[in-house]
Amino acid sequence: MQGELDRFQLKLARIRKVVAPFVRDAVVQYYAQTSQIEPVILDYDSFDWSRIGFRPDHPGAQLFEKMNTWSCERGRGRFLIQPRGLDTNPSDTAKALRGNSLFTDFVEHPAELHHLLEIATQCSIDSIEHQRQVIGGSTSGGYGTTWHGGYWTPDNVIGHLGDNVSDLVSGRMFEQFLLPYLQKFTSHFGGCIFARDITSKQVWRYLRMLGNILAFKPRNMGNTCVIAEDIYKIVDHTEGLPLFLQVFSFEEFEGFRRVVAETGVSAFFVFQCPTREEGERALDMVRGME
Repeated sequence: MQGELDRFQLKLARIRKVVAPFVRDAVVQYYAQTSQIEPVILDYDSFDWSRIGFRPDHPGAQLFEKMNTWSCERGRGRFLIQPRGLDTNPSDTAKALRGNSLFTDFVEHPAELHHLLEIATQCSIDSIEHQRQVIGGSTSGGYGTTWHGGYWTPDNVIGHLGDNVSDLVSGRMFEQFLLPYLQKFTSHFGGCIFARDITSKQVWRYLRMLGNILAFKPRNMGNTCVIAEDIYKIVDHTEGLPLFLQVFSFEEFEGFRRVVAETGVSAFFVFQCPTREEGERALDMVRGME
């Protein structure tokens, strides 16, 4: 039984183009390493709002459905499925639809922005619910996860909510505009693990207001990495929210574990091992803690 619990295989279907199953007639721009849809809301007064809304027959939704069904059918009983199409959220959906003008809307078009975020919230919920039904109907007792990190979260909880817009707004803007829709979004699914870059300090003190956040995951961003000493400030600003900590070396793990013990905060770790040998060493270490 120990061997079965220690190791399981993961399967993730990759896709190298943007998929927007919540808007009709979107134009996609392709670049060397990524792609994005061109903003569709250029003017609030003249925009046709009927273009926005999740539709199961949308080509993007159908693509995700086929990918997830294919993965589940071939992975049944053999490995953990990491489905596609479950990582959307209200503000990032709104940003995709409005483009960079979203950031001036906080000041110039606040009422329209609230309307857009309300629609984007429902689009995100409907899109995730649809793909989860696809996965639930295909796994037949297999395993499923809500994020490409490969860790398990209970029930319908969003395992990784990465709200990129929140990195680029003030704390007050986050509280007034983004927080209400994140609350609605996460309440629908029973909670979330909220993941943000270590540079997003301005929103930390508002995270507990979500009310259904299971843990906060501070992430590395470019050349700015999470270090053990950051935990003191994070614990203080988030009023002791449980933490998800991702580590990449034994030295890093020991440093984080020391600060976690000193602060008394609850935390769980994902240790990303670059080699099988380090993975074996990590398993031996974890078994020694039991």
